[in-house]
Formats: sequence, C-alpha cells, structure tokens
Amino acid sequence: MTWDEFYKGRLLSEGYRNYVTKRYAPFIGEIMTNMKAGDRVIEIGCGLATITSILAENAGRLLIDEGGESRECFAGFRCFDISPVMVKLARQNLYEGYPVDVGDARLPTNRLPDIIHSHGMLEHMSDEDIRAVIEASRKDGARVAIHYVPGEKYVTPSFGDERLMSLKAWEQICAPTEAYTFNDGYDYVLKWRF
Repeated sequence: MTWDEFYKGRLLSEGYRNYVTKRYAPFIGEIMTNMKAGDRVIEIGCGLATITSILAENAGRLLIDEGGESRECFAGFRCFDISPVMVKLARQNLYEGYPVDVGDARLPTNRLPDIIHSHGMLEHMSDEDIRAVIEASRKDGARVAIHYVPGEKYVTPSFGDERLMSLKAWEQICAPTEAYTFNDGYDYVLKWRF
C-alpha cells in the first residue's frame, strides 16, 4: 500500500477530521497557543493537511488589540510535502485552498515562517534527517517548531516505517526545548524555540 492509498479514504472525511481534532487536541492546542496574529504557519510533511485545515478553521482569525481597539488579523497557512501525489490530495482536502507545494522538510522552505509544525512525520526519518529538519526550521527563521510523534506505547506502527520510541530517546536524538506526552503517554509533542 502507498501513502496516497492509505490516505484516500480519509480525504474530505468529517469523521476523520473530527477524530484528529479530538485525538490530537493537545498538539493542535500547542500550535494555537504559540500563534500570534499575522503569523505565517507552515505544515511540513503535510499529508492531507488535516492539521492545517483544523488550525485555519479554529485559529485563522485572531483578535489583536491596537490601542484599545480589537480587530481581526488573519494568520497565513502553507503546506509542504515531498510527494507530488500527497500535495494533490492535500489541495483537494483544504476547503479554503491554502497553498500546498512540493518541498523537502530537511531543507528551509524560504517562506519566512513564524511557526513550523508536522504531524506524524519525524518518526519516519533517520536521526540525521530529524536533526536536519530542526536545523532547516531554525535557518528558515521560525520562532518555534512543534512536532507530533507517536510514542513507544503503540505496539505496532500504524503505517510504514514508524519508529516508536520513548520520549527520552527523542530528547537524545534532537534535544527539543520542551517535550511532553498526552493521551496517557501514547503521544508526544516536541517543541523547539529559536
């Protein structure tokens, strides 16, 4: 089975979107907590771009206070995936048509992001490539990078070559500024401040 075959059944699925919203609420909340009005938010290894879709719906408009007056200021979202097929599926899955491009997560996006995030991408990479992704975010000028990875409590990978490691192993590989578990220790948030 290929990645696009794995994801096709989830395309434009409200059931899958609702599951992701609930299951990964701490990860999504971490991104939203770090967003500021006018931020450029980039999802790398976006797959269907479900996380971007949820963020755009829930945090696309942020209220800012300017001298006692509140006004809405839209955040900007962009997605990248290394697979042209996944880029095509992500474009179909994003209701608002946010830009989706082919890009290697190990390289800077050159889009001057404020926040870079990924969901379920790093665990498919070598230690060296994981460190390259974090370094690319720093070189891009991101203020923060926030990544979700599955933890070692999962017995088997859900698809592909996932490495299911302890939080301590992740900390040793890529030294996040902050790291924590959620969903009873099954899932991890890794975060870097630059």
